[in-house]
Amino acid sequence: MNIRDAADSLKATLTAEDVVQMYGYTPRHGVIVCPFHGDRDASLHLYPADRGWCCFGCHAGGTVIDWVMRMEDVGFAEAVRILDARAGTGLLDRVDLDEGRHRQRRAKLDAVKKSLLQAWDTVQHYAEQEITVLTRASQEYASIPGELLSGRDYMTWGSINERMEELEDLIREAYHNREEVRTWRPTPQPATQPATQPTGQETRPSSPARPSTPSPALSRMRDKITAAQNRLAARG
Repeated sequence: MNIRDAADSLKATLTAEDVVQMYGYTPRHGVIVCPFHGDRDASLHLYPADRGWCCFGCHAGGTVIDWVMRMEDVGFAEAVRILDARAGTGLLDRVDLDEGRHRQRRAKLDAVKKSLLQAWDTVQHYAEQEITVLTRASQEYASIPGELLSGRDYMTWGSINERMEELEDLIREAYHNREEVRTWRPTPQPATQPATQPTGQETRPSSPARPSTPSPALSRMRDKITAAQNRLAARG
């Protein structure tokens, strides 16, 4: 049986509820918390009639194969093999999942996400600590009678309040970027085609392309962290 036939059979045999349960989700009244974005409202709905699923938060959806593709971060063919193996249907004569390579890729992604989340947690933690100190200083200035405050005192008081507003913006930014990190998934690399050789010469398959630069999304997030850390270090 080929991949396409196996996919059609799996879609006809398994419901979306069957597949999400394979990944540890327990539907309640046909809905679950969506794993593809920072969902807190159980936005992902399962549809028994057409065996599909759809999230009304991030608008992801599709068939049981689409679910596996997103959960495992793999292409169509490998998703069919994985689902065939998980369901134990034995539709494919040869199942080559390369589980070791797949686990290693997922472990690297999880490690990157963890380090980015820790960085934003640190930014927010120190920003909140500084706001606590500045709030006390601002309250002390507010308790002093106006006739006792000099021009320099008013300038200092104003600088304190400006700094607090900047730190509050930084805390909001840290929260937003943590959510972005949680939902970030790498863009799959396109498959490379063998180089075309002139007629009469030996054809040799080209080597798989290896990205020479980091993921643009990852580079942008690291730049954001550096900028946030610089703002946190600034004292004006």
